Amino acid sequence: MSDFPVVLDTETTGFSPADGHRIIEVAAARFCPKTGELLETFHRYVNPGMPIPERAIEIHGITDEMLADKPSFAEVADELADFVRGRRLVIHNAPFDLRFLNAEFEKAGRGVFDTLPAEIICSRRLARFVLPPHKSASLDTLCDQFGIDRSRRTLHGALIDIALLAQVYLKLVPLAAEREEAFAALLPFPKGAELPADKDALGRAYVRIGQVIKLLENEQERIRKAIEPLLGGSDYEHRDFIAAFRSETRTQWDKIVKELLPGVDLSPYRKSFEPKLTIKAKTPKGATLPPLAAEQEKALAILLPFPRGEDLPADKDVLGRGYTTIEQLVGQLRAEQKRIRDAIRPLLGGENYSHPEFVATFSPNTRTEWEKVKRDLLKEVDLSKYQKTSQPELEIKAA
Repeated sequence: MSDFPVVLDTETTGFSPADGHRIIEVAAARFCPKTGELLETFHRYVNPGMPIPERAIEIHGITDEMLADKPSFAEVADELADFVRGRRLVIHNAPFDLRFLNAEFEKAGRGVFDTLPAEIICSRRLARFVLPPHKSASLDTLCDQFGIDRSRRTLHGALIDIALLAQVYLKLVPLAAEREEAFAALLPFPKGAELPADKDALGRAYVRIGQVIKLLENEQERIRKAIEPLLGGSDYEHRDFIAAFRSETRTQWDKIVKELLPGVDLSPYRKSFEPKLTIKAKTPKGATLPPLAAEQEKALAILLPFPRGEDLPADKDVLGRGYTTIEQLVGQLRAEQKRIRDAIRPLLGGENYSHPEFVATFSPNTRTEWEKVKRDLLKEVDLSKYQKTSQPELEIKAA
């Protein structure tokens, strides 16, 4: 049982420790990773030293009278720390609980809570990763979807919630494994495995990942165009993502150098870095992306939030979640691309390389420290006329 994971939940007086709210109940349990049965439980009610707002009582039913003779959090902090230390910890909507636990541990002079477990898994985030974007990731909804009896959950309570969470987590794990298997099918080499010292194999792998990234980015653009009219030009904040219309102001330094600094030696303001390595597929101009292998098409069907080419739902919440799901996939693929690029660089010895399927090119990588140029050479100059602001564009990012 020493390596069994732990589920944890808290109840609080409110929504944020920054507003002075405190933990009033904490429950944790080691559970069997095969059955979800709770095997060893830690459960404490704690006195927050403040009145519990009526709104919070309506959620969990815990009153001031129930906590009058209970210990403070500081008095139970060491027990809780011992219970979770070095464990894999599963929390539903982990950022919420961790904010409170970190605040309570710091108040108690016990350091930071989230450094204690070996790993922290947010089951809500895991659910968002494995479920379609139109599915809710609340604990109640997940119980209903997986056929888990939640009839005893008439109010929120840390003890009942961890029992339900253990069962929900066991249902999410195989779904996550299925997605990991599908993602692996997109990769030319196993994720994290040692790469071959073969520049041809590495270059081909790099451009094939790039092909998948391009397909995913096309899907993202399709979603972005679908959500934009639903927002009516207004920013929108969801618990899973933020959609905002942003303008970018750029200073036209080329024009400034030409008009205000002709003949000035700017070399002292330039920094040189390792040459930039670019690897591109040899695709004829105007050619469409080549088709993916059948295995990759099957993997994308599992990973994509919406079927490619089909109509998208007119629901900004569903679309926003779908967009960030793809963003996560793109981020993982780019990390693999970087790993491959880092592996091929020493094999090229700094020389450009052409292959029938790709070309690898080194180019100078210099950056001009424009802020220093402005400070030293253009201190008294009004540069506003050299600044251009772009039209607002919609950006969607995970919250």
